[in-house]
Amino acid sequence: MNKQELINNVKAWGAWCTDHNTGEKDYYVKIDKVRELAEQLAEQPKVMVPQFVADWFEKNKDDLTFAIYEAVTHSIKEAGYKHYSDEFIGWFTHSDNNSIETLIRMKDGYDVEKEPKFIVKVGNLYLIEPLGDTSDSTIRTTWNHKNAYKFTIYDMAQTHANKFGGEVEEVK
Repeated sequence: MNKQELINNVKAWGAWCTDHNTGEKDYYVKIDKVRELAEQLAEQPKVMVPQFVADWFEKNKDDLTFAIYEAVTHSIKEAGYKHYSDEFIGWFTHSDNNSIETLIRMKDGYDVEKEPKFIVKVGNLYLIEPLGDTSDSTIRTTWNHKNAYKFTIYDMAQTHANKFGGEVEEVK
């Protein structure tokens, strides 16, 4: 049951009564019936957002209305504008995200999307760190996949794997 259905049901279960002290007619619903109907009210599911949206929301939740106003009026990132990453502006301006509605609904709770993580396996070993300056031909590896470096971008992990004939595994 949604909110409007609850309101309609409360009205349907109501009855007119007369106040014994004032003689005024009023509409009432027994509290037990209201409680029963309220328990049927479906909770709205929490919105699911990327980590960068959750970070922005946490910085701006105390003055959310103004922050959303700023985001709308500055939807094209100004050079050096402090509140917005390129990632956030891209998410905010993409109409499929229903960004304003989503940001408002986040006040009632939200979950953060789990970002996929990837590790690079070379033979029976795993990279411990991304490759930086490898002019000395040294790479750090481990036997334990739990200690492997976790890439957040598949293509970056694949680039590292290709250098050594390795493979990319998604961390679950």
